[in-house]
Amino acid sequence: MSPTERIAHGLSAGTLTQAEARKAFDDGAEVSAHLLKEAAHNGEFEILHLFIKKGANPWEMKDSTGTFSLFDYATQGNDSYLLQLCLSFRGRYPELAEKKSTAFVESVIAASTMNKNLEGELRAIWQIWNAGLALETMPKMEAGRKRITEEKTRIEKERRRKTREVSMPLEKQMIRNCLREKVLTMEQKLSEVERSRGRALLEAFGEEQMPILADLCKNARLSCLEAEANLEDLVKALRAEKNDWKVSDVFQAAEKRWLDLASDYWWLRYKLTDFYSQFKIGAITSDELAERDAEFAEK
Repeated sequence: MSPTERIAHGLSAGTLTQAEARKAFDDGAEVSAHLLKEAAHNGEFEILHLFIKKGANPWEMKDSTGTFSLFDYATQGNDSYLLQLCLSFRGRYPELAEKKSTAFVESVIAASTMNKNLEGELRAIWQIWNAGLALETMPKMEAGRKRITEEKTRIEKERRRKTREVSMPLEKQMIRNCLREKVLTMEQKLSEVERSRGRALLEAFGEEQMPILADLCKNARLSCLEAEANLEDLVKALRAEKNDWKVSDVFQAAEKRWLDLASDYWWLRYKLTDFYSQFKIGAITSDELAERDAEFAEK
């Protein structure tokens, strides 16, 4: 059995030691792409290191069995140890190392537009850049990340918009259904001082953090109060005429308008209250509040 065959046999059997490999090389063994591939598949890190020291090219190697790249194997498997091993020998094959590294980084940039989980690949890119390779790809990656962030933001805004379109009418209807029995009853249990204090806190928060929503809420309250006052005046007028005001078409139309406006106001107020609570416990930032506030301008 030749020295090279001894190494191949030991790798195949999983029994090859470093001492045996060194002895085989001393006896004239030659490393090949096939041996490098076998050692990689077996996870023989120290043997791989020895093979490369003895002349194996970790970036790309060919023999009669085919072509093998330990660099490709490492990046495809997100193996940072094997990748670092390849990078430590970058000076021996500078042009190939730069070419392979650049191709890999650019492939990740292209794949990043498909919203794949590329955490392992991104770690590999940092290793490559730290080794001084593929540095020209850094602006491309930054542009790609910016593009991805913008696309994710757009998708999230669209998702929230669709959610609002579905949930907002339902939420308003729920408020409308329990407006008299629950919402207004609970509000009336508070003193005027407590009600004023609560509105003042929300208004101050809204003016500082969510001015668009706060302005919508303020205008909705004024419209609601105006409709309520008109409804009360209408009831007084109908009573004065000794009509059954409860079945009056005019009253029912006015009452419907007031209920709709009241539902709009309390929906906006509950939204403002929810954001206020999230902000107070640190569940949402000022920047996030500004983004959410801008969405209310789209209504």
